[in-house]
Amino acid sequence: MTWVLSAALNLVIAGCYFVISGLITVRVTLSVGVAMAGSSAPTVLRLADLALYEAKRRGRNRVVNAPTERAETHIAGPTGSLL
Repeated sequence: MTWVLSAALNLVIAGCYFVISGLITVRVTLSVGVAMAGSSAPTVLRLADLALYEAKRRGRNRVVNAPTERAETHIAGPTGSLL
């Protein structure tokens, strides 16, 4: 459900343009990292942060789900980074 809401928000924001001081029009993009609660708050925040960086790495207007804490040990690379 969180991913669906994030994706919907992403679509709304991607369609918006903002005019600054009546002179400059800018487009805003949104990248979101989604993590499911079920573990400690620091773990959930860390997983969401990693998913956010992966969303940014993939390009603009992305929503990425974080791996579950259980999958974390299988996904971690040699440096310990996820995703």
